[in-house]
Amino acid sequence: MYILKSILVVLGVMLYLGLGVFVTYLGYQGIAYNYGDGWAITALVLLFLFKGGIFIIPMIVGVCLGVEAVLGWHWSSGLLLIFPHLIFLVPAFGMAAFEKIKNEYFPSKVVMVDGSLIKDPIDADSIDTTMQGKK
Repeated sequence: MYILKSILVVLGVMLYLGLGVFVTYLGYQGIAYNYGDGWAITALVLLFLFKGGIFIIPMIVGVCLGVEAVLGWHWSSGLLLIFPHLIFLVPAFGMAAFEKIKNEYFPSKVVMVDGSLIKDPIDADSIDTTMQGKK
């Protein structure tokens, strides 16, 4: 049973990666067909240089355009192709925004005292880190 689960996991990962390559190809073709090769190459470079992030949005548009231009399907079919990626993308954007807001409005300081970390936003400044009081 363990071997069957392992095989299914490997096949699922391979299918997901294959879909990613296909979607990237369609995004490139859609942008190249409508806006030219220069913009398509720029979108790919930004996508891989910044590991997705906000630069995945042009590729999403490119996939919808590519499905329409290359495959001759309706543009909404492109949304079905990118849906598995959006399942992971939307929570990642939400967590990144949450972390930024948390670090902006609730900063915390981490201080090393006697080999242990103390994380307290209030008392971190009052700790004697120079060890002058210790004999």
